[in-house]
Amino acid sequence: NAQVPVLLHFHNTRGTALANLLTALELGVTEFDASVGGLGGCPYAPGASGNLATEEAVHMLHDMGIDTGIDLESLLEAAALAERLVGRTLPSGVLRAGPRTRPERRYGRTHDPEHPAQPRRTHPPSRHSFPCIATHGGCGVQP
Repeated sequence: NAQVPVLLHFHNTRGTALANLLTALELGVTEFDASVGGLGGCPYAPGASGNLATEEAVHMLHDMGIDTGIDLESLLEAAALAERLVGRTLPSGVLRAGPRTRPERRYGRTHDPEHPAQPRRTHPPSRHSFPCIATHGGCGVQP
């Protein structure tokens, strides 16, 4: 029985993209398409909001102790830049609120050394491995 590689793409129209990602992880899927800040939508689905925000997926995975190989702080800076470039508020909750483990850092502000980030595990705590969280075309990250 040949294994077919699967990469999933989620919209966050009803706020379920992260729940769908988590369910897919539990089923063994390890590659996901996402977009900085949640940019995007679907011209064929009226009312569809943006895509799964890359920084939301990375934030959740890091909170779970899974090292994606992606620097969340740099990713948040890229999302803030994207928001400025498009001239509108992007739907990413992590972009607006900042990461849970570093609430003092938001929109490129410097980190308070009195409150360091929580250390991340370098190996997933479960059977999952995460070779890539693609950003429309693939990031090529191989942790």
